[in-house]
Amino acid sequence: MKQKLFLALAFFAISVMSSCDKSSNGNDTDSNAFVYDGDWSGTMTGGDRGQISFTVGTDGKLSGNGFSSQSQGSFNLTGTVNSSGQLDVTSNNSNNTFTGTLTASSGSGTWTDQGAQLTGNWTATKD
Repeated sequence: MKQKLFLALAFFAISVMSSCDKSSNGNDTDSNAFVYDGDWSGTMTGGDRGQISFTVGTDGKLSGNGFSSQSQGSFNLTGTVNSSGQLDVTSNNSNNTFTGTLTASSGSGTWTDQGAQLTGNWTATKD
């Protein structure tokens, strides 16, 4: 009888301890969760004006697109965001680069179009 009671209590304790690491939806929670993942949108200003929108995955990979007012054309964005929020992005023509920093809800930085020799700033907010 004592052995069964001990096993029942041990099972109960293990169950309680393992449930402490779960969120309400049953997924593991991580205090270092990647806070930058999600959809972002913003503007670019300076030597050219336009809009940018991108998605950051939980793995830090970034993909999106933008629109240039000067060229009246769209461009694709690909890059990465590290765990400190540092962003490093290039466009599909590889002449354009975007660098900067994201926080949990906003981001800003600079952009450069080496081909057209233009530079400026960008800002974005998490949607």
